[in-house]
Amino acid sequence: MKNIKGICILGLMFSSFFVFAQQEPFILTLDGACRLAKSNSLSVFINKNSFLSSYWEYRTYKADFLPELTLKSNLVSYNNSNRLRYNSVTKTDSYVHTKDLNSDVSLSLRQNVGLTGGSIFLESSLDRNQNLGDQEFIQYASRPYRIGYSQKLFGYNRLKWNRLLEPKKYEKAKREYLSNLEGVYITTCNYFFNYALAQKNLENAKYNYDQTNVMVQIAHKRFNIGTIEKDELLQLELQLNNQSIALQEWEVRVQKSRVQLLSFLRLSQDKEIKVLLPSVDSIRIEESLALDHARKSNVLMIQNELTLLNDQSHVARVKSEQRFQANLNLSYGINKADGSYDYKNNVPVNGSVPNVYQPKFDDYQSFAVTLSVPLVDWGKRKGRVEMAKSRQEVNRIKVEQSQIDFEQNVLTTVMEFNLQYAKVKASQRSQQIAEDGYEVTSQRFRNGNIEVLQLNNAQRDRSNALIKVIQSKQNYWKSYFTVRKFTLYDFKSEVALTEDFEALIQNL
Repeated sequence: MKNIKGICILGLMFSSFFVFAQQEPFILTLDGACRLAKSNSLSVFINKNSFLSSYWEYRTYKADFLPELTLKSNLVSYNNSNRLRYNSVTKTDSYVHTKDLNSDVSLSLRQNVGLTGGSIFLESSLDRNQNLGDQEFIQYASRPYRIGYSQKLFGYNRLKWNRLLEPKKYEKAKREYLSNLEGVYITTCNYFFNYALAQKNLENAKYNYDQTNVMVQIAHKRFNIGTIEKDELLQLELQLNNQSIALQEWEVRVQKSRVQLLSFLRLSQDKEIKVLLPSVDSIRIEESLALDHARKSNVLMIQNELTLLNDQSHVARVKSEQRFQANLNLSYGINKADGSYDYKNNVPVNGSVPNVYQPKFDDYQSFAVTLSVPLVDWGKRKGRVEMAKSRQEVNRIKVEQSQIDFEQNVLTTVMEFNLQYAKVKASQRSQQIAEDGYEVTSQRFRNGNIEVLQLNNAQRDRSNALIKVIQSKQNYWKSYFTVRKFTLYDFKSEVALTEDFEALIQNL
């Protein structure tokens, strides 16, 4: 029996400890919230996959400059039909009923030439034809090698322009990833401080309600002895009733802001959290230094470069389409066929694969230059060129204006940040003054030296000062992350923002 009692007591102790542990809130700092957002939030997941899409686009561009090996095959092709054939005896074309079975296979190696925009290729192929008519026989034809080159003359060189554009697009994707990550930190900062503000407002609402409740009791005593009027007593009772409603509203707002923060961080909704407000550092950022980093690293800078390059590429394309089109195709190789119908002996002779790869090959050459010359197009091509030039000029002006606006925005944001530390310290000083002022005012009200209006003003000043401290810290950190987003530079650690993109790609 004693053992059973001991086990029960021990079980109760463990269960009590478990319940206590469950009730312990999760302590969350701003830095911890940002780390959780980076690893868990949906916004970061979308950001990573957007970068991954750009990465594969860049890989596709790189593959354009690598050799491409292709295997093609017509496994089987059966024909049973009347076909127009040339009769060497009568020297006329006539329809002949044919029935045959064909197959072929080819292996080709192709390499694009970025300098010219053309491509060089090497090809080998083998064909098989089986005549299924009255005189059945098999033919083979080989092309052991054929080397060639194809090129658009005086045309638009897609490869040359891609070499200029695609690396910048990939660099833009990297910068966008880092910039969007700072945007996630700004959003995290908003959710974090919104919850902290809601908690502080709830805490302040409880404090104000308790203080006003005490003051109402004191007011009743003062009313009984005639030191305050009825309207002042009613004013305090109304304030107490309003504060009771505000207390309930802030309880709801705390839960709402808690759910929003947990949802953004993708944490369990039943988790209780307690936020610890971060301190602020006395950092002054030089406007010129921030502007240099912004010009060097911001997404807008490389986007403007891409806009101008794309316009140049488009103008080059429409100009090339305005001129005559010329294509050059040339190739050289060897080939051989085996198998035929021996008309002299009136017997079919089957070919074989080894025979078509024996020496005494026939030469194979091809050379072609094709032209397409616009004679009358009623100014369509010229119109397209002028429209492209006009768009290029408009975009150039827009880029210049966006550059001016961006630099002004950077300077304004940095100047605003440099004021935030002083604002935080001023708000903390105001809070202390308001706290002391309220203590003095409430004591004077107890002593019957001041009216209700002065007490209410002191309480309102105290509440506003408490909230402004948190709001000033929120503005400090939002402004700091905004500067980082513009410059992609950490001015505390004095290092450029970066990411291990290779590891990021491997983990996606």
